[in-house]
Amino acid sequence: MVYGSRVASQHLRENGGAIINIGSELSDVAAPLQGMYSASKHAVKCWTDAMRMELQDEDAPIAVTLIKPAAIDTPYADHAGNEMADHPRHVPPVYSPDAVAEAILHAATTPTRDLFVGSAGMVVSTLNKIMPGVMDSIVRRVLIPGTHSGDPKHSRDALYQPGDGGQDVATTPVWCARASTPRQRRTRWSLGRRCWARARSPWP
Repeated sequence: MVYGSRVASQHLRENGGAIINIGSELSDVAAPLQGMYSASKHAVKCWTDAMRMELQDEDAPIAVTLIKPAAIDTPYADHAGNEMADHPRHVPPVYSPDAVAEAILHAATTPTRDLFVGSAGMVVSTLNKIMPGVMDSIVRRVLIPGTHSGDPKHSRDALYQPGDGGQDVATTPVWCARASTPRQRRTRWSLGRRCWARARSPWP
């Protein structure tokens, strides 16, 4: 990511463009049992933010976006190194990889600083800024038991060697939520503001 972003910025300085890096909801919040992964996504966020400010200081015509997906239905749990006694799983809500692709396309055409994929990630990130101690308690109570699937541990991962499969989505069945597009979210927000202005009450 670092080398790719630096090379891309050199090419884009003249004609402009967008640099889009993939972080995570864990760029903002640490996840128990995924400390190393959380740390790597925190690093992606900090480096991307620093690069954005440096380019802004140069008045470079480059938009820098950090995509923050929530849990996505990919084989991440199958490929990651696993120190647990059983096979890990995603904790719902889990979103389709198509939603991430759509967010990247949106960022490529619409300058955006940060873009969440999945409302769960936005909620967790926001609440963690408001009441971090409470969120620590909630996150550990949900993620630690939720990450354990109870299924036998896979004998092979992709930490030090190629993984099995090649599939695009996870092998463990999960419930997938539908992530709204940026346009749909703007439409709902606009409608929500109108309803609030008329009714002076929270809209569902």
